[in-house]
Amino acid sequence: MLSAVEIGLCIAGIALGVLINYWIYSLAYFARPISPWQARPVDMQPLSPASRIPVVGWFVRRSESVRWGKGFWIRPMLIEAAIPGLWVWLYRALFDGITVPLGIRTPGPGFTLVGSAVSISEVHVQFLAYSVLLVLMIVATFIDIDERTIPDWITIPGTWIGVLGAALLPGWCLWEATQAGPPVLTRLVTPMHANSPYPWSIDLGQIGGWGPGLWWGLLIWVLWCASLGNLRWITRRGFRKAFTYAWIGFLRSHNLKAIGAMAVVGSLLIVFAYMGLSPERWQSLLSSLFGIGLGGSLVWSFRIVAGGVLGQEALGFGDVTLMAMVGAFFGWQIAVVAFFLAPLFGIVLVLLYWIITRDGAIPFGPYLAAATAYLMLDWPRVWDALSIVFLPVQSYFFFLIVLLVVLGSLLWVVRSLKVLLLGVTVDSSQATTTEAKKPR
Repeated sequence: MLSAVEIGLCIAGIALGVLINYWIYSLAYFARPISPWQARPVDMQPLSPASRIPVVGWFVRRSESVRWGKGFWIRPMLIEAAIPGLWVWLYRALFDGITVPLGIRTPGPGFTLVGSAVSISEVHVQFLAYSVLLVLMIVATFIDIDERTIPDWITIPGTWIGVLGAALLPGWCLWEATQAGPPVLTRLVTPMHANSPYPWSIDLGQIGGWGPGLWWGLLIWVLWCASLGNLRWITRRGFRKAFTYAWIGFLRSHNLKAIGAMAVVGSLLIVFAYMGLSPERWQSLLSSLFGIGLGGSLVWSFRIVAGGVLGQEALGFGDVTLMAMVGAFFGWQIAVVAFFLAPLFGIVLVLLYWIITRDGAIPFGPYLAAATAYLMLDWPRVWDALSIVFLPVQSYFFFLIVLLVVLGSLLWVVRSLKVLLLGVTVDSSQATTTEAKKPR
């Protein structure tokens, strides 16, 4: 039986499903006025009151299939029907301890744990974080399916939300089990941090002055903002010209003022946070920034080099900003695991999509979102199994360099084989051009 809170969530979930459909059709690069709450084209009849009723209204509008496509109403109807139940289920799951580390969770109000307790307020905060990220990923997924692109005005504000939530709200981050002790080892539930599963590095903390942690945070933030500009890497005239093209293209970015302002404001906030936040909140903020850096750079590195190997864009830049957003919410660990897990979900999604639409072409963004959603709900078990093979956070920046070298070597081998065996000359301008612009 539903509690009063769950009944309220169910009612709010109905409105949330309506909003999700509105955002899917209005936030796309090529917006289509399909949602009943968007402005109607002048050549169409006004909608009846019944057409605006959640779930039922889509069934009423079946006659508009001539304009919007056969069965256009089925997907939004299913979204609005599913969201209330899924939202209530998520709330129950979090309060049943689904995100509490294995071996120390006892279902029930307040989580009576050994040595430490997760407060009800922290669970509510995590429910908020989960809800916001899942909504953003749902909207991004369906826009990506429709347009093969993820708009920046979903992932960039989402990244801001993730950073601010991590900095200001206890309970926002994922949890892990740690041991405090000797001589008596007491198992505790603590937020994951940038160096998990290893102990927090004191050098990354607020050690006074311009410590390494502050420099890392500022560097990651500025580089992330810069990546949102018009960056081109064209090597057909040599690396010196490639840097020149990249710099000129960046200076001509249509959003240069916006990303400049974002870099300055964000940097100032990071400095103020370093000086004024509690150690726990700074640790959470820096972990979020590392999530942006590693989550985004892993996908970007693969995008650049794999695009060179294939001679065409392998991943869109929207996939980069999507994983930066995931890292901003919950840290780099979940973003890295989701990236390598995404192809497995891709197999399932492609089969389902082909069965429904007879179209096997689906972008990579939904794979990443599906893998992330799974990890959010099963993170304690996944982290318990994988944490033993993780390296300290600094090692992963070197891992990215190794990844680029290995994939770059593969590119050289592929080109050489084409020239020697097939007599094919590869157009280097096509094979090594990347652009951080639409379509993403």
